[in-house]
Amino acid sequence: MKKAKRESVGIVKRHPDGFGFFVSDDPDQVDVYIPRQAMKGIMTNDRVRVRVEREHGGDRFRGEIAEVLSRAVTRVVGQYHQ
Repeated sequence: MKKAKRESVGIVKRHPDGFGFFVSDDPDQVDVYIPRQAMKGIMTNDRVRVRVEREHGGDRFRGEIAEVLSRAVTRVVGQYHQ
């Protein structure tokens, strides 16, 4: 049987190593770990909708980003080198 995923809305805090933590608008919900491979294109303080599920055999939660609702940073300045 597949585990049920629930969705939640909040912001993402990105770690310099590439992974992140989702902070829900619901103050009763614990922070949710977002793995590095699920953080492509996501920056700190982006507002997102996340699918959340409990990690196998534990009390921690893991999430995947379902939708970016708004961007915290709308302008990025720098140089691109291919």
